[in-house]
Amino acid sequence: MPDNSNDEVNEVVVLVPEDAGTSAANPSDSGSVTEEIIDAVLDPLGAVDNSPDASATPGEVVEEVVVVEPADSSGTGDTGTVTDQTDTTSAGSDEPVGVVEPAADSPNTGDDGTATDPAEVGDLTGTGTTSGDSSDTGAGDMTAGIDSTDPDAASADPDAQAATDAATSDQAAADQAVADGDYATAADDRAQAENEAGQAGDDGMLDGSSSSELQQSADEQQQAQQDQQQEAQDAASGDYADAHDQAVNAETETEWADSDAGGSDHSGQAADEAQNEDWANWDQQIADGDADSAQYEAEAGNESSAESYADEAAGEQQDADTYGAEGEYGGEDAPQDDSSEVTEDAPVDDSGAADDAAVDDSSAAVDDDSSAG
Repeated sequence: MPDNSNDEVNEVVVLVPEDAGTSAANPSDSGSVTEEIIDAVLDPLGAVDNSPDASATPGEVVEEVVVVEPADSSGTGDTGTVTDQTDTTSAGSDEPVGVVEPAADSPNTGDDGTATDPAEVGDLTGTGTTSGDSSDTGAGDMTAGIDSTDPDAASADPDAQAATDAATSDQAAADQAVADGDYATAADDRAQAENEAGQAGDDGMLDGSSSSELQQSADEQQQAQQDQQQEAQDAASGDYADAHDQAVNAETETEWADSDAGGSDHSGQAADEAQNEDWANWDQQIADGDADSAQYEAEAGNESSAESYADEAAGEQQDADTYGAEGEYGGEDAPQDDSSEVTEDAPVDDSGAADDAAVDDSSAAVDDDSSAG
């Protein structure tokens, strides 16, 4: 038997990954992964006879292949050394789990071809750390210099905000004027609010009736007042029939005004006046009839009947005058309906209203010039 005691031995250590064991073949198979890798390492050109009968010759270099398992799934961590090209059985393992050839030009491969622990490969993240601490990525703070304030708030137009505030204030004043029954003032306040809402580019603060509707209510309210004044004059003169008609007109105009403005009912006073004047007119007609009958009986020589009709006429006339006085608008004997009371408000005076007034004045000046021509 040849003496191989002086043969040179080179050690080659091959790292076996953890999951390589699942794909390892039986070492007795001629086509196993282990045999192919060992053959490629020991005889890259295929010059050595790998048959079982072949034996090493004197002076032959024997490659020692060490199969290293980084983490044996069985927990044994055995390492086997192969010296025979045909012997792929690990010394400390009944069945090899496979070998993986290290990557070429690995930065941590030694001169003798020994692959080192992959945990020592170094920093592959580009972060400049090798301890595994990835907290410092080297990317820098991506939020640095970013303004966290609301861009909408930062870009808000101060003039638009001022117009919004003024419109909100004027709308509130218009609402209060409507509640007080002062539709003329409500129309002025609402008109200012609409102009300011246009300047702000937002009409979300507007509610209720428009300025045109409120102006219509103010006109109807004014007409109702004129009807009541005429009713008072007719009632004072004893013309209760006309006084009744004027009171009915005033009631109707007031109802229309309240409806268009969206306000509460202020027609109670006019309704009471119309009712009293109606009774006054009724008694007045009876009184007139009794007076005619008294005259007729007197002419017929029936003095007793004439006196009776005359007394009835006087009583009916007194009732008519009483109802007439109670229905007289603004009269001392006329009862007042609190629900019909109107509180006159002054229009809101603010910067927005001042600007609108300036625009209205210029328009008025143009109208005056055109009318003068």
